Amino acid sequence: MCDLWKIVIGNEKKKNPFGVYGSEAKTWSYREKITRVVIKNSLGTEDNRQVQSVKTAAEIWEILNISDVAMVSQLDDT
Repeated sequence: MCDLWKIVIGNEKKKNPFGVYGSEAKTWSYREKITRVVIKNSLGTEDNRQVQSVKTAAEIWEILNISDVAMVSQLDDT
């Protein structure tokens, strides 16, 4: 699971599928898909709606972080 974190935070980008290391691109795609599924399966209904059409785990994570920051900000204002 630890090696998926780089994908989540966007530090590990998709490899070139036509490059010398095409198998690395395939492995990365598989790991990225697992990451998306793990994140989405752990979400509640409202959060899941927010990220329904998002394509990458990093984008999902970014949206959820922005959502959490906004929620904390609203709580601080009360």
